[in-house]
Amino acid sequence: MAALAAIHNPNDRTESLLFFCAEDQQVGIDRRKEDADEGRGAPAGKAPYGKEPVENEPILGTPLVGDARDTESPRGVVKNPSSFGAVFFRKLTQVYGIRIDGAICQVSPAFQPVLGQPKTDFNCMAACGDGNSIGWLYYLASDPGVIHEYRLSPGASIEVPGQPSPDTYLCAYYDANTTSRHCIYQVQGSLAIVDPGTGQGGLIKNTTNVKAKSPLAVCITRGNVYLYYSDQNNALVRISRTGGGVWGPPSVVSGAPPLDDGTQMAVTTSVDGSFNMVFYIVRNSGSGYYKQIDLL
Repeated sequence: MAALAAIHNPNDRTESLLFFCAEDQQVGIDRRKEDADEGRGAPAGKAPYGKEPVENEPILGTPLVGDARDTESPRGVVKNPSSFGAVFFRKLTQVYGIRIDGAICQVSPAFQPVLGQPKTDFNCMAACGDGNSIGWLYYLASDPGVIHEYRLSPGASIEVPGQPSPDTYLCAYYDANTTSRHCIYQVQGSLAIVDPGTGQGGLIKNTTNVKAKSPLAVCITRGNVYLYYSDQNNALVRISRTGGGVWGPPSVVSGAPPLDDGTQMAVTTSVDGSFNMVFYIVRNSGSGYYKQIDLL
């Protein structure tokens, strides 16, 4: 799964910024408006890793050359498969990922290892924060894999209780109402959640239909938490809860095409909170990231 993360543009919250591992293992970026009627995803010459470039969609709005594929760039060092995590931290949109040697790095706006230089032998990462001065990264380390939480300031890691599957992916969110953060991961035959601040957590009921190695994405809007994953039939599934309440039953997102076997997934919310936008590669599409509108 090629790395992917989505976050609101801080200068225009109707726009989502997609950061992804491009075919040259560099960091690609795409801008997606919530009101745009679109059917295809990645910009020209910057397709997700292993996918064909999408025609006639410029990078950042203005192509610098007639055809981006005519311009060679150095091969990047983003690990593939792997994951990205994005947070708005200290007035900057910051994206974190995994280097080919396993080092946890900031990949945008600059490419550099994080303080303390933690490493991982796994492919998963997630991030969340308060949108201001606090941010956390989540990744697996040790053998068997243990979830680690890395606080961006002061730059230190702690172990988080849980027994994740070694091939799990991660997602995380921050709840401003309770000032708590939560990390979601896959266990054998289900999904689980943990609050790293308290160590409390457990299985997420009704998620036994989750596919092994499923991509995960989560968001919170108007006090409701929405978790997305792939079931065994590659259908896009959503499960939700209010605050720290009980998770409701899972439901297949209406009209959503099936997920590609190799896709990552990311989600952002609409400004008015009436729908979510889920980004992923559609099965057998051979194209970039599709935007699925999920009406709430």
